[in-house]
Amino acid sequence: MVTTGTDSRMKVWDLRKYECVHDYFTRGPAFATDISQKGLLSVTYGNTVEVWKDWEAEKQKEPYMSHKVQKGSSILTCKFSPFEDFLGLGHYKGFSSIIVPGSGEANYTFEAMAPRKEALVHEVLEKLQPSTISLDQAKIGTIDRASKEIKEQERKEELAEWMSKKKTKEKKKKTKGRQKIGRTMARSQRQQFEKQRDSMRQEMEKKYNKDREEKELIHKDLAFLEGFAPKKDEEEKVNDE
Repeated sequence: MVTTGTDSRMKVWDLRKYECVHDYFTRGPAFATDISQKGLLSVTYGNTVEVWKDWEAEKQKEPYMSHKVQKGSSILTCKFSPFEDFLGLGHYKGFSSIIVPGSGEANYTFEAMAPRKEALVHEVLEKLQPSTISLDQAKIGTIDRASKEIKEQERKEELAEWMSKKKTKEKKKKTKGRQKIGRTMARSQRQQFEKQRDSMRQEMEKKYNKDREEKELIHKDLAFLEGFAPKKDEEEKVNDE
């Protein structure tokens, strides 16, 4: 056990005998302490943190390492990170972290080389913007010279396409298992028949309108010949003769 006090002293106690084993002097009243998984001891006073190694075995002449934060910013808390060689420091101006070699337990990985490389690639790709990823080698290293308005329009179009696909997937999930295959097929056939009927109706209307227009044109072309046609009285005289 380690205790600190306002007398700028740090004591190491043996709880089996309830007696002080080692006595250290710090340069100021210690404020916070912490012990890592590997037994390294961190002690803070003022804006300084000291890390002691093998402090419980025998009295050490000097600390393993020391670190200072910004001047005038007293360190309030310190905490080692499990399975990592990091020490977190909380002070008046925020948070800082330092590397303390050998403070955490080794975190062995039992993955093979190929899965580990693949996981590393996925971690790196997740940090990149999707728009910066391309499989086209010709685009690698080039600069997108499109204006800001065009890029914004492309982004909106991609977002709208993604939303439409998402709605389609949600609709499929909602209707999954609620309708039988026969009903679904019958509905699709009915919709297809309605489309064919509408197209046939439109074609028939187009053909009818075309025929009517052709008849009107023929009638207009033959209208001037009506003046040369024999009159009814003349036709009757010819018939009498």
